Amino acid sequence: MSNWYAAGPSLSPSPRNIPPAFLPNEADVGKAVVEAATEAGVRHFVFSSVIHPILSGLAKHIHKAPVEEAVLTSGMEYTFLRKNASNWKRG
Repeated sequence: MSNWYAAGPSLSPSPRNIPPAFLPNEADVGKAVVEAATEAGVRHFVFSSVIHPILSGLAKHIHKAPVEEAVLTSGMEYTFLRKNASNWKRG
């Protein structure tokens, strides 16, 4: 697997399409994956997100919000995975 995110996402029946923890263009990549999943007829989408994706002060977290919105409006069933916030501390 080499730079799948640079060439665009492709769906396969295996979990090999899991990208690194953060990409500079993560929102665009995530939305493209949601669109590809919708077009491929995926019925249930699982997205590894973050706690508080709408807080703009959390630089990497804010990139998850557009992807979550794309999932929410896609018509697919979905699951968002988020780390437990019990050890989250304000900076």
